[in-house]
Amino acid sequence: MLALLSGGSIELDRLNDELCDELCAALHDQARAPSGGEGVMGFEGRNSTGETPFLLVCTSGHVECMQLLAKAGCITAVTNNLGENALMLAARSGVEAAVRAALAAGWCELEARNNDGDTAI
Repeated sequence: MLALLSGGSIELDRLNDELCDELCAALHDQARAPSGGEGVMGFEGRNSTGETPFLLVCTSGHVECMQLLAKAGCITAVTNNLGENALMLAARSGVEAAVRAALAAGWCELEARNNDGDTAI
């Protein structure tokens, strides 16, 4: 699962709760495994619309995955091809907890604008 996501092989329409749960399990397993210190730094593969694994889980509103990926070292101040950041995608998910998590963690600029000039608000 981590290899698929890091290579940008997962498209948004294929991300669902089951894949998010698998990702969370893989991240928990990685955190428990002895590490060479690399974590998932560089885990920034992008799919065809420019989503990284972190942005994909923001779009799904899966808070645990969002937090685990951020803790693992994924870049949180990233945008997709449309200029959308984590807060914008979490807001689109319709999951209030995801929006609150993005705001509380400060993962992105509140007044950032996408390519159309829209903010998360």
